[in-house]
Amino acid sequence: MVLFVAIFVVVDIVIFLRISRLLIEADAKPDELPIRNPYIGLDEMYSSSGVKPSKYAPLINAPILATQVSRAEPDKVFPVDIHQWLSDFGTLSPPDRHLYVTNTIHTIVQFHVLDWGMEKCALTVRLPMWDAVLPHEYEVKDVRGTVRLDICELDVQRPLKALDLTWRNRPKCIKHAGTIAARVGEEVQLEPFACQSGTFRAFEVSCAPDIPNCGVNVWSNHNDTWGTSLFHFCSGFCENSDAFLGLYLTQYQTT
Repeated sequence: MVLFVAIFVVVDIVIFLRISRLLIEADAKPDELPIRNPYIGLDEMYSSSGVKPSKYAPLINAPILATQVSRAEPDKVFPVDIHQWLSDFGTLSPPDRHLYVTNTIHTIVQFHVLDWGMEKCALTVRLPMWDAVLPHEYEVKDVRGTVRLDICELDVQRPLKALDLTWRNRPKCIKHAGTIAARVGEEVQLEPFACQSGTFRAFEVSCAPDIPNCGVNVWSNHNDTWGTSLFHFCSGFCENSDAFLGLYLTQYQTT
């Protein structure tokens, strides 16, 4: 009987140590977990059969992150979610995105490309008219209403952490995506590029180096002014681009 109990205890200890080791090895950080494809089998289905997909209008992909960094203050972390407000249901965070660029301040935006078969993207900037009624400040320094913005793609594969992001520790630029001439009252785009579903893409927006007194300051919003029809019905992916303001991705159907 004593021998049986001893064997039982030894087996229990071995199993416990084995399970503990497996748990330690599996204790990966959330940022290190693989990102799985939610659209299982769609590639095979549409490539190997005569199934024809429906036709869809371009989608708007609003940034999941838009924050600033300053060359003049390289260690400054800019405030995040400054338009949050306390309601009867708790603290609410409106889906506002801030495009704010000067000769010393850059805006970093990040997108999560989700939609399968909509994998051609174009960076798009839309500015309101001078006399638009907006709930937040709006400024374009150029009296002609045009601001030339350099767009640089950043070395990012995971969601950025806005609460830690500064000029000094921002991701490095891996590719110049282009220069876009944003114009008051108009929508302008860069050339489309391939954007695989499930990926994160980040860009740094700065003033073109040949513009000595450059600046744009504009907010997207969900109030009953600019952007009403967009934000009442979606939080990032929309089929109506007529109401969106600022910098976003336009996604076009590829399948």
